[in-house]
Amino acid sequence: CDLYDLTIGCVIEGKNYEDSQPNAVDVIEEFKTNFNFIQMSDIHVYGPDNTDASIFYKHSRTERGQRQHSYDGGPTGAGYGARYLHKEIMEINRMNPDFVLLTGDYDFGQRYFYKDIGYGGWGTKTQYEFEQEWFYEEISKLEVPAFIVIGNHDGYNYITEQGAAVDQDWLVNWVKLYGPLCFEFEYGPENKFYAVNTMDWASDQR
Repeated sequence: CDLYDLTIGCVIEGKNYEDSQPNAVDVIEEFKTNFNFIQMSDIHVYGPDNTDASIFYKHSRTERGQRQHSYDGGPTGAGYGARYLHKEIMEINRMNPDFVLLTGDYDFGQRYFYKDIGYGGWGTKTQYEFEQEWFYEEISKLEVPAFIVIGNHDGYNYITEQGAAVDQDWLVNWVKLYGPLCFEFEYGPENKFYAVNTMDWASDQR
């Protein structure tokens, strides 16, 4: 699989804009009749500093370490700290499917855990920023094409009027980090995939 980074630039109303995405272009000679893909869902990247999440995901607590800013690669490594996810990524790279579908819930961040919203255990970031950036670091080690769809955990809306420390709409942030909320893609002339935003609710309901 040959993956290449992609950088696109444009000028809008006299301002220069540029966006770069790693592993964004895959070069293939032809589409396969019998192709295969892997679906990943409900990854929920978080560390021991998120005590609320550990209540719900006790089974995976031993596979979750502190976030690391240096990469611990290899089949027995911990990646950037989410050891369970690193192991899955290493296995997927070994299997080398035609592509991967990521179908939502990459962080844990809960809109109603107001005590977690702000700048506490996550330094100068909100819980969403910290966990989504961590997930992005981990998943960037995939060596196959990946298509990513938003989930409910990824689209909550922080509202100061409802008790949050900051106003932060993660549908807006999602577009900045990953791209469109809804899209479609084709694999060959007969296979079309649709990605939809299931969090398309009013902002005060998210």
